[in-house]
Amino acid sequence: SAMKVLSKYLTNDNKNLVQRSLRIICALYINANGPIFQEEIPSILLNVFMCLNDQKTNIREQASRTISTLFAGHQLLP
Repeated sequence: SAMKVLSKYLTNDNKNLVQRSLRIICALYINANGPIFQEEIPSILLNVFMCLNDQKTNIREQASRTISTLFAGHQLLP
């Protein structure tokens, strides 16, 4: 699936590729928000969270925006 491929790019040494992948994940979530996509979010979250620890500020900022987008509108607590 697209999410598994994008998740692999999040651990790449090429920071431009990482940032672009994070942006694509956001765009896919916003434009293709459905049950199938919802099921794939857990498979990418670990790599997105790992980007929060990146040395590059732009990667950390994009990871934060991606996490905000993925959790926007979702109630995390009952």
